[in-house]
Amino acid sequence: MVAPVGDRPAQILLVDDEPLILRAFERLLARDGYQLVIACTCREAREAVARQPFDVVVSDLHLPDGDGPALLQLALPHQPDLPRRFILMSGDLGAPATRDFLATTGCRALAKPFSVPELRAAVLATLEHEGLTARPGTARIAS
Repeated sequence: MVAPVGDRPAQILLVDDEPLILRAFERLLARDGYQLVIACTCREAREAVARQPFDVVVSDLHLPDGDGPALLQLALPHQPDLPRRFILMSGDLGAPATRDFLATTGCRALAKPFSVPELRAAVLATLEHEGLTARPGTARIAS
């Protein structure tokens, strides 16, 4: 168990257009005590970020209505510090545009396929880098 973010669980937004992957990540991270919001599209994720701040955003690179970098740009007016808290997932991290995005933003990246320990480590490292940790919470779905 790790310490709380203030008096609340760490808030994580998970964004992926693959429902099975999204649900698996949701279950795993909820067990670790994070409070989760899930989104399947850029639009859903953008609406979630407009409603509340997140301690970490984990987003797939390719989404049906945009991509992870576009999501980050759309979310910046709501949460300017988000690049430090953004984890991009992709099986194509070597693409020049993706490399440029990661280099200019400083976002973390997870190369697909990745293991459960790698996902957990990336989330925890992001929280710790920001001086945050987590405590037990509950998962909920973006609506």
